[in-house]
Amino acid sequence: MNGERTGHWLAVATALSAALAALRSQAGEFSASFDSGRRQIVVEADGFSGWRGSYSARVVLGGREIELSSAEGRLLTAPATAETEMTPQGAASITSRSIDFPDHGLRLLYRLGRIPGSALLMAQAGIANRGQDPVQLVSTTPLRTEFSVTGASSDWWITALNDSVQTARPVAGLDQAAQTYAVVEHGAFYRRDGLGFVFGPVGHPISYVSGAFTLREPGLVGFDCSSDMSRVRVDPGETRWGQQVAVLLEPPRQAVARWTEWVADTHGARTRQGTVTGWNSWQFLGGPVSGKDVEAVVEATRRSPDRLRPAVIQIDGGYEDPGGAKDSNERFPEGLEFYAKQIAATGARPGLLLESVDLHGNFTPWDQSANRARELVGKGYSYFKLNTQRITQYHPGNERQTSFEAIRDGFATIRKAVGDDVYLLNNDLKPNRAALGHVDAHRIGSDSKREMLRPVFD
Repeated sequence: MNGERTGHWLAVATALSAALAALRSQAGEFSASFDSGRRQIVVEADGFSGWRGSYSARVVLGGREIELSSAEGRLLTAPATAETEMTPQGAASITSRSIDFPDHGLRLLYRLGRIPGSALLMAQAGIANRGQDPVQLVSTTPLRTEFSVTGASSDWWITALNDSVQTARPVAGLDQAAQTYAVVEHGAFYRRDGLGFVFGPVGHPISYVSGAFTLREPGLVGFDCSSDMSRVRVDPGETRWGQQVAVLLEPPRQAVARWTEWVADTHGARTRQGTVTGWNSWQFLGGPVSGKDVEAVVEATRRSPDRLRPAVIQIDGGYEDPGGAKDSNERFPEGLEFYAKQIAATGARPGLLLESVDLHGNFTPWDQSANRARELVGKGYSYFKLNTQRITQYHPGNERQTSFEAIRDGFATIRKAVGDDVYLLNNDLKPNRAALGHVDAHRIGSDSKREMLRPVFD
């Protein structure tokens, strides 16, 4: 019996040792910590050397913009605060630092995190206002780093995962980054053999993030990651954190999947209603759509229920009354409620485009769009295509909100107006994280037209 027990525990210990070895192998040689002076971050990872960095925040105080850098100020001598933060990827060990700027009445705050067994780091910067006057927080930079890479510069590639094909180069070789290469929200940096990392925002949704890569000399790369805080007001006694970011040093498929799951969980992604297919008038008819066209589609669906089972039949742009007095123009003489009933009779969701910009190019206030959507739900519509292309800067006058938070509140206003069962598609040209948790689907690219496909292939 004793021999059996010994054998059992030996087998368990062997299995645990093998599992830990597998985790170490998966994570590679990786560590992230503060240096001995406690002002810099030191990262050790396969394929990178001399990876060190600082953190900072930019504020407006007394009408003057200043930078609070971890290289300056008075490092507080109190022991670093250690805490555990639960994440969708496991329990993270967080170490905090504070640097005092008594002349400004401010403190620069910092949180550096690791998840044991994973080759990833988490970083977040913020400020505490200990002075007598309010300040404006322009941005936080949790990562301002520099590292050396092995191999030729042409073997390393930067991927801007959040750029549509219409806006910028989605991919660039490191040798093209002599001028700083900016990346919106999240991106990747990999060598041809798959060694490298994905970076992006994680944790509680606060603000938009941007990254920047610069080839400073052959083999030496600058990598910064900042959080746009939109000059939010921070009053005396208040603390304000920027967006938490993560760097995942894993093979690209694994890293992108892990980051996606992380953001989906922390931002409350809606997946209950799944995906839907159907008919959209714009793809077939463009702007000159009419009520007769919609009735023809309805009739075709009724005639062929075994072949045509659209989950949604959506009226796109072209139904609007130019004067705004009626809910539709003369091409839809019976009014929108009539067509919603016709569509619903087929078993499909009645759908409609809701523009965020009026005929004169002015942005429609969120509450106005929400009221319009509520009115249309009352007329039978249960699917809305929200045309919100390129809305990334929006200030409603609330000086305590970032642009991201204001836009996120806007999507929340529409969701509250239409209820939980109405299907919302955010029609943008690239992902907008602010919509996550309030819409059911999100367009992430351009129309699939011939002239737009070639750049995607490239």
